[in-house]
Amino acid sequence: MDQAVTKTQSRGPAGQAGTVVRQRRKAQRPAEIVDAALDEFIERGYGSASLESIARRAGITKGTIYLYFANKQAVFNAVVSHHVQPLFQEAEQAIAGFQGSTVDLLREHLRQTYIRLVTQEREREMLRLLISEGARFPELTEIYHREVVSRSANIARLIVWRGMARGEFRQTALDRFPQIINGPALAALMWLMLFGGSQDLDIEAYAQTHADLLLYGLLPRPGETADTRG
Repeated sequence: MDQAVTKTQSRGPAGQAGTVVRQRRKAQRPAEIVDAALDEFIERGYGSASLESIARRAGITKGTIYLYFANKQAVFNAVVSHHVQPLFQEAEQAIAGFQGSTVDLLREHLRQTYIRLVTQEREREMLRLLISEGARFPELTEIYHREVVSRSANIARLIVWRGMARGEFRQTALDRFPQIINGPALAALMWLMLFGGSQDLDIEAYAQTHADLLLYGLLPRPGETADTRG
């Protein structure tokens, strides 16, 4: 009996290690599904992709996907959220803790936007997917608007509000139209998607010019106060 207890105890640590590995794999599974789904959507399009094909790419069964996601739309929602949420969380934290001028904050925000979004091939492919299939699947554009466009607009508003509250920016209506703030970045993304193979962009210089144009409209003119409405 002592031998049996000893053998059981000797298997304990190994069994615990196996349990830890399985738990870790289970925790990683949603991210693996999301990564496989993104590749599948990019390669085959949303309409042609299926949960079966996503499961094959992830090396799991279709039934495993249903443990985490209700349907393909839920997987797409997770794809968008998973890849952009960390970026927006970092941006929001950076704004909250920024100690410098709002001019510097705006320039840094735009620089990071171009680095993390515009220059990323997967972002261009996601935009291509929305353009090509958004009319057939309006739920895709709704998801992207909620998860990406709206949050990006809110961040732009926070920066403008900060500048106006501190008297660094003129009191304008720009906070009502964040599309104007983010528009040039979207134009650059589309340019690279459509014409990048024929004429590339100097992204760093483009981003600096974007900031210059915004600040030209936001900064008080000589002889006027920051409270002057443009």
